[in-house]
Amino acid sequence: LAIAKQLVEMMRGRMEVSSERGKGSTFRFTLPLDIGAAHETKNIAKTSLAGMRVLVVDDNATNREILQYQLSGWGVRPDCVASAAEALEILRNPDLVAKYSFAILDMHMPEMDGLELAQAISNINSLSLPLVMLSSVGIDMPEHTLHKHYIRAWLTKPVAQSRLHDCLLRVMASDPIANSQRQFAKPKNVDTTALNGIHVLLVEDNQINQEVATSMLRTFGCTYHVVEDGNQAIDAWSNGKFDLILMDCYMPVMDGYAATRAIRVLETHQIENDDDPPIPIVALTANAVEGDRERCLAAGMDDYLSKPFSRDALRQVVQRWSTKRLASTSAGSNASVPAQAKAGAFESMRLDQKILDSIRELDLMNGQGGLFGKLVNMYLEAAPKYIAQMRTAIAAGDADSLKIAAHTLKASSANLGANRFAELCLALEIKGRDQVLHDAEGMVQQLSDCFVSVRRCLAAELEVVAQ
Repeated sequence: LAIAKQLVEMMRGRMEVSSERGKGSTFRFTLPLDIGAAHETKNIAKTSLAGMRVLVVDDNATNREILQYQLSGWGVRPDCVASAAEALEILRNPDLVAKYSFAILDMHMPEMDGLELAQAISNINSLSLPLVMLSSVGIDMPEHTLHKHYIRAWLTKPVAQSRLHDCLLRVMASDPIANSQRQFAKPKNVDTTALNGIHVLLVEDNQINQEVATSMLRTFGCTYHVVEDGNQAIDAWSNGKFDLILMDCYMPVMDGYAATRAIRVLETHQIENDDDPPIPIVALTANAVEGDRERCLAAGMDDYLSKPFSRDALRQVVQRWSTKRLASTSAGSNASVPAQAKAGAFESMRLDQKILDSIRELDLMNGQGGLFGKLVNMYLEAAPKYIAQMRTAIAAGDADSLKIAAHTLKASSANLGANRFAELCLALEIKGRDQVLHDAEGMVQQLSDCFVSVRRCLAAELEVVAQ
């Protein structure tokens, strides 16, 4: 309060307080301010989008609720459906499809994902409906893929309200896809000549992740070899000459931890007859939660890169470890994760206030109120059910059901700013996807324990809104 009072007085204002025993105190301030000019951009946006009709396809009820509020606030008329099948039924009807100016699709849906749905839409005769794709994973999709499916924009969820605003305006203005409609930052001009000729072993089972990583490595001038599981990684390392291994942690057949331990054991037998130091191994995983760092260290990994990673983050890792390997003269030089990776790699459970503020803004924009409380209460009621579904799926050995429950809870958590909790869900989604249920029960227990903290944080946010 002392600081607030100083700030108010510096701005030639006045702070006052009124207090009543048993009820509390109210602080208020007044400031002499000029009347600001109207924000023309928002008026243009609302005028440009008003009256348009959009089809929203997302299997997550929270996502649909948020998009409906956002679009309605701009004068857009959204029709929301929960599956690709419902969307195709509408779009195959000539009388209905003519009403839509564009469609917003979720990338990650069960049965048929966003790309598959986009392909099906593009196959409908004479239909070139502009599509906007929303994904919970930051994937830079190749231009030819976007053109092929009439995808005019690709945004990563949760999407800021202003960002979606600008994106839709550009889509409706028919800007070419090449004009950066995907909202990705332009890559920095960084000298990567030092990485020319660095040979990387990429161990990754997901084809999209493979394409993203290898595309980045090519821009550095690196060469690479790709394998899909830990067994293949051991064979490739034994028979090849690599400067660095990028190791996915969760894969079928043999995971990255087991493969790393095996390589380190084999290295101890080779070191007497080989002048090369141990090869740097960098963990690639979306499971950035407490305990992973120790698990990486215990397996013998040297560094940690959380997915989705940026081009610059990958460049730094490749440069750091390829340089150390070339300069190294002893087997112990790469024995541990660097201090930077140890410190701050994992954050505590807390809510992203920017995401929460964007939801509150929707309440103000629509003038209705209650959306924030409605979404939080929906989430607090649904989350324990999804956790219970995960436990049941693991007990029954049903990896597909685990994947679906974890994916749904992940998306809802991210939309309410529980980013670290969403990453825990993602780790379980990957377990289900890979049909690997080992350790999954313990991970669900950790998820359940962390939900207590998330619930407490959201309850505190509700109290603030109530005041």
